Amino acid sequence: MATIPTIRSPLEFSKPQLKKLCLQASRGHPRAYEVLSQIDDELSEYNSQMSALDTQIVLLTFQRNQHNKYTTVSPGIETGIASEISALQIHIEILSSHRGVSYEHKRIISSFLSPLNRLLPNEILIKILVLACDEHDVARDLAPLGLASICHRWREVVLTSTELWSSFKITVSTTYQVPMRFNDPMRRDALLEIERLEMRLEKRINVYLERSGGHLLNLHVIDDNLKTPDTKIRLSYGAVNAGDV
Repeated sequence: MATIPTIRSPLEFSKPQLKKLCLQASRGHPRAYEVLSQIDDELSEYNSQMSALDTQIVLLTFQRNQHNKYTTVSPGIETGIASEISALQIHIEILSSHRGVSYEHKRIISSFLSPLNRLLPNEILIKILVLACDEHDVARDLAPLGLASICHRWREVVLTSTELWSSFKITVSTTYQVPMRFNDPMRRDALLEIERLEMRLEKRINVYLERSGGHLLNLHVIDDNLKTPDTKIRLSYGAVNAGDV
């Protein structure tokens, strides 16, 4: 008969608890290492139990094949072996799911133990991010949004960096046509769409102006109606003070 081990649930963390652990890990707090040690114990136990269950499945399958080879197995025995194998497979799936949760917790917390996160001053990290964006031709107006989603520390750094929010672009499109006839039912929809786009643009600009603080701005105005790179108009205003806009 198959031996089914007692399966313990993985450590559970609420979002505030996980956030606190990540903050502790970024500061090298012993609590983060303690939790990671507990997660490693979980993973070791799950792997050991899964290996034991796999061994039992192999033995049961071998036993069934031997009976089928040399004797006629009664339907009851055949059904019993199949049920035991099925139960073992279900427990392996549960263990695999628990192991996945533990691995994810370990990945998130361990990422904050990186020397880059713990030891690098914010000022140097900002310079590295700015240079990386320029080196790889990353759109500077999109960079803050992407970088802020990497991890908790990067989000805090990005939100307080005026330089990363000092460059953005405005795309001017003259291809959007509004029906001229006043009673055209599509005219109202077109005007509403233009108003919606203008509101989104205004909101975005206000966010960048607010977060760029007193840093000099780089504003790119692009005419989207000119499709080829050679003819596309790009007006770059360097050294524009946010207070003057």
